[in-house]
Amino acid sequence: MKITQANCFKAVLGAVVLSQTTACFGPQESNQQSELSAPMSSEALTFATWNVEHLAYPANKGCKPRSKADLAAMQAYAANLNADIIALQEVASAQAIAQIFPQEQWQIIVSKRADSEVYSCRETGNTSTQQKVAFAIRKGIQVLKQHHYDELALGLNGLRYGLSVTVDTADGATEVMNVHLKSGCFVDDYEKSDRKACPTFSKQAVWLDKWFESKEASKQPYIVMGDFNHRLATKNNRLMQELANNSNGSTSTLEHITHDVVSCHPRYPAPIDHLFAGGFNQAKPVNVQMRYFADNKESAMLSDHCAVTFTLENK
Repeated sequence: MKITQANCFKAVLGAVVLSQTTACFGPQESNQQSELSAPMSSEALTFATWNVEHLAYPANKGCKPRSKADLAAMQAYAANLNADIIALQEVASAQAIAQIFPQEQWQIIVSKRADSEVYSCRETGNTSTQQKVAFAIRKGIQVLKQHHYDELALGLNGLRYGLSVTVDTADGATEVMNVHLKSGCFVDDYEKSDRKACPTFSKQAVWLDKWFESKEASKQPYIVMGDFNHRLATKNNRLMQELANNSNGSTSTLEHITHDVVSCHPRYPAPIDHLFAGGFNQAKPVNVQMRYFADNKESAMLSDHCAVTFTLENK
């Protein structure tokens, strides 16, 4: 039968054969690891970043109202990522996240940023809900610590905090940070732009570069994931040049994992969702994938961002 988005998710939710589930979600390889199992630190870990676009609770509220069928589709898509640690952006609360990542299977950690002012949504006229960053972490994975970086919000209403968790990998305690930077500064050199958002973005860029430098200096492994609202893979991108060069002259270990990835959005091929890793000796990032939706027409996309995944594999 032809696998449309509707009957695709009926197949997934009806627990039919794995081959049909794979067909629903495009060319990604299927991973048969149990959704309830969690890898030990000696095993590979799969990471993802996904901006879920105004995920509210209840789901029919806010700037991107969703039906029960929409949530079922998102939950099936999320399960098929087979990821262990997922950085989420644009979520309102833990309750909103639990609609896609059931709490009996996932640890949910949400930014402690205070709620920002609401506004009238441009397309729906609804009242907006919160846009925070969060993690969904498979149960069984020990979170050694978490940190809420309010500095990234610059003391301004509406900007997002950075959020990090520290987990064990083959290289020891590894800090994993989730970011969602200021939108509107889509230029290669924010220092030379007169766009209104660029001075704010520039300040966030300075803070972020210092964070990367501190991790490089400590020689501790790190991962950064999220929505940078910036096209870091372009040749002359200033932020990428800053991040990739250590001010003390040492050789950077930073790897831009998503450098060659193309966005899933039909109108915006240059990705703004990025994955970085550095400081690893015993593990290496492999198998980076843009995880397409079953139906990638703009009107049918589950979010205006697809998830991006990679696996941290032991050498």
